[in-house]
Amino acid sequence: MSLASRLICAGCDTALSPQEARPFCCPRKDAGDDVDHVLGIELDLEGDAFPEADDPDPFVVFRKLFHSYRFARRKGVEDAEFVARVREIDRALAETDGRSFRFTPLVRSRELESAAGIANVWIKDETGNVGGSHKARHLMGIALHLAFAQEAGRELSISSCGNAALGAALVAKATGRPLKAFVPPAADALVLARLEELGTRVVACERTPELPPGDPCTHRFRADVAGGALPFSVQGSDNALSLEGGRTLVWEMVSQFKESSMPLPDNVVIQVGGGALGSSFVQGFETALQLGAVERLPRFFFVQTEKLHPLERAWRRLTEDAYAAAGESPGKRSNAEHAAWWLEHREDEEVRRVWRGARRRRSRYMQPWKTAPKSLATGILDDETYDGFVLLDALIRTGGWPLLASEEGLSRSQELADVAGIPACATATAGLAGLLALDEATGFEDQGWAVLFTGERR
Repeated sequence: MSLASRLICAGCDTALSPQEARPFCCPRKDAGDDVDHVLGIELDLEGDAFPEADDPDPFVVFRKLFHSYRFARRKGVEDAEFVARVREIDRALAETDGRSFRFTPLVRSRELESAAGIANVWIKDETGNVGGSHKARHLMGIALHLAFAQEAGRELSISSCGNAALGAALVAKATGRPLKAFVPPAADALVLARLEELGTRVVACERTPELPPGDPCTHRFRADVAGGALPFSVQGSDNALSLEGGRTLVWEMVSQFKESSMPLPDNVVIQVGGGALGSSFVQGFETALQLGAVERLPRFFFVQTEKLHPLERAWRRLTEDAYAAAGESPGKRSNAEHAAWWLEHREDEEVRRVWRGARRRRSRYMQPWKTAPKSLATGILDDETYDGFVLLDALIRTGGWPLLASEEGLSRSQELADVAGIPACATATAGLAGLLALDEATGFEDQGWAVLFTGERR
């Protein structure tokens, strides 16, 4: 196999050296030019095959699809040494958390389908993962790179409302690294207590009028990174390597459907806060497509709450601009009709110009939400969708659209999780809440659906 890989900015096309020890974000990120400076990972996959699931640990099975693996191998690290490091971290996680990284269940609950009135729903259940959510996977992706990048001893830093900080704390402790977590004052008390037990330095960040728009935890985190800390972030905009671990979820799912001889669902519904989970899924499916493991990308739907939905706002603005460029009016078309219009016109020169230029007009589409509402789904109330342009591109290319979950739908989705016997929180089941709100899906009745239950109920 080739060991070639690199990171390149989707906004300005700046490519980092393949040997860059800190390939976290574009060096022009703070240029103030209104460009969406977010790195993407490019792998040379010529001659590669989709990995066989011959080990219970996803970070062993899919290691050759990581930039961190290729980076380490180019530095002279042997394959066995990389695998040994994965297993060493796993052992430390098991000692601290009682769990280590393993393939997580992919289940279909007939009881849930009957209660919800939706057929053929598959659930990727992350409630039993390290730290009780998918978040630790993102941090493991970064940790594996740091293990071979000669960055020992430097403090790690993260901004989080709870689960991401807990996942970061567990991985940081397992790798012997200090961690500082910037969290909101209302973060879950059980999570905060556990962070203290794990030796994390916790900094509560209040919202005050004199602060600039956006999440105060993110502002403090970015200032900390500017001061020398390493970004141990679950957002691809702050550390692109966080997406490596997230993509294992997709590859697991593809492997599990392949093993069961069941067709991959036509539609994937993913809850969105900062966007890293959705971005991981999009990129993971693209890799699977390149390797011939899937025949096409699924139709993506991304879910936010009715109270806070910056991605949906960006999609509507971009759609309006595209119609205007084509000399048309959006009128009173449904979201499904808008999505069909995008599929028909996305290659038109005027429409392509709008979309291609959007990343260079970030502030028109991606701004912080002006209010800080309350919701059952606290974990997806990010002020902005940091990885949003990858998600917008996926909607345009696959014919999906953003979904908004009501508080009633979020409550109902938790009830349905109980029906399925999965103790998931409201944030974790928000994807299902979005699916419940999908009343425009005429013609989708015979298609399959994949949703994620991303974290346990505490």
